[in-house]
Amino acid sequence: MNTKKLLMFWELLKESFEYFIQNDPLRLSSSTSFFATFSLIPIIVLLLHAFSIVFDKQLLTEEVLSALESNLGEETTNYLSTILGNVQEIQQGVWITLGIILFLSFVATTLFMVVQRSFNQIWRVKSKEGVSYMFILKNRGISLLVILVTGLLFLVMLSLDIVISSLGENVLYIIPAIDQWLMDLLNFALSLGIFTLWFASMYKFLPDVILNWKTVWPGSFLTAVLFSIGQFILEHVLISGNIDNIYGASGSLVLLLLFIFYSSFILYYGACFVKTYAEHAAEELETTKFAVRYEIKKID
Repeated sequence: MNTKKLLMFWELLKESFEYFIQNDPLRLSSSTSFFATFSLIPIIVLLLHAFSIVFDKQLLTEEVLSALESNLGEETTNYLSTILGNVQEIQQGVWITLGIILFLSFVATTLFMVVQRSFNQIWRVKSKEGVSYMFILKNRGISLLVILVTGLLFLVMLSLDIVISSLGENVLYIIPAIDQWLMDLLNFALSLGIFTLWFASMYKFLPDVILNWKTVWPGSFLTAVLFSIGQFILEHVLISGNIDNIYGASGSLVLLLLFIFYSSFILYYGACFVKTYAEHAAEELETTKFAVRYEIKKID
């Protein structure tokens, strides 16, 4: 990358941050964190029910909790595991199960509708007045689709992690000169790719604007890098720093909120980067048929 491209990238970062500040990121991230706290368990339960058709539900639950523990620590995972167990122990029956699934779907998709409205604010678009119930159901359906994509990407990441771990053991046995950090680097690169796909799916499908894939990739990759940095800080600084000594019994909840808040923060910064990048690329912005553009002007 030459100097000119580096300077252009730096300008994009600065312009994106300035626009990010204009959109009241603390409010956006706080509201998203609030809904995410209540939506996390419903999302996990829905994914477990959906993928238990193909995979063993108990094994999936263990893998999900293992992934949470590696990112949020043992105490926070135990806190979430208790809530998850309470939800799954509710008395089962055809109508009760159907009601629970509908309720959990409503709660889980509400989070992504909050994210969608925040994206629309960033893109300066809003839903037309008097939209039909079909439009609302469509948005719920898109949110549910994003949840399923999240589950699929998690399964892909889990499968790749197992393959790399197995491959790494064999390669290290055959070629001892290869250091473990090379295998860790490969694992990190693949995880970064999965995160990029995940963020790209949200930037592409959630807002009420029509975007090309080439427009969302740079911002998605940037967000994935920042997300990975946040994971590293959480794992090596906050978790190992014994946050429970400061907040006591509520330390697990505080840690969870911090992680969700940071993730929301960089998610919306990435959205601002995508918008800024689209403007620099002179991409003509088109809204969906249910949305209109608007402008915010200062009146003297």
